[in-house]
Amino acid sequence: MNIAANTRDGLIEVNTPHGTELIRMDELSQAIEKGYDLNLWMKSYKLDQAEIKNTIAAMGRRWIPNGGGVTFFSGSVECKLRIDHDPVITPEDIGKLREILGSRFDDLVFSKTSYRPTKKLLLLGESDDSIARLITFKERSPSLGFKKR
Repeated sequence: MNIAANTRDGLIEVNTPHGTELIRMDELSQAIEKGYDLNLWMKSYKLDQAEIKNTIAAMGRRWIPNGGGVTFFSGSVECKLRIDHDPVITPEDIGKLREILGSRFDDLVFSKTSYRPTKKLLLLGESDDSIARLITFKERSPSLGFKKR
């Protein structure tokens, strides 16, 4: 069912598979108009929120370039920023890592649609550059939290 409000004269046009009907229902008309306005406001708010989040995250990387958390205080507002990274093995490097690890590959690598190193492999990578070069860290979406102090 498709409902369109005609705000000029308070009539609501109701379109259904069976035809069109004109009705006068002030409460429904007001709800439709308020819903539309609220929807526009929420879309705008989401765009603003994404822009703010991206700005704070971009500037916050100065203090946490390798991920982690940082708290900012501005006036009476506290803002916590957290940026995490997921270790991944690129499809191009899987063959080389499989060659290096041999029979230990299945014990050290999670595989699904992407390859993720185990904690043991990350530790191995700390002492073996040939392994470390094959593991990249993909940044997760930053998270923000605000509260008044």
